[in-house]
Amino acid sequence: MGIGFNEAIEIAKENAKDLLPNARSFELEGVIKENNNFEVTLSFINTDIENKLARESDTGIGFVLAALAKRREEKVFIIDPYDGNFKGFRNPK
Repeated sequence: MGIGFNEAIEIAKENAKDLLPNARSFELEGVIKENNNFEVTLSFINTDIENKLARESDTGIGFVLAALAKRREEKVFIIDPYDGNFKGFRNPK
């Protein structure tokens, strides 16, 4: 029978947390069924960039740069709709 949208989203989030250890605040941006796969788009904040900029400067400009580094990044996670296997992830097109 296969899996549904909600299951695909959960599988994507679980794999995102495992594969992107410096990411936090995952948000669902979209999910579609395309090319016989679920494509789940998640956005997140990369704490590695945020922490690096905060350490580089204690001045006002360092604070501003750290704030700007909080921009959200996105990845598309590909899930098999039949068995729920995680196939990989990529940057959005």
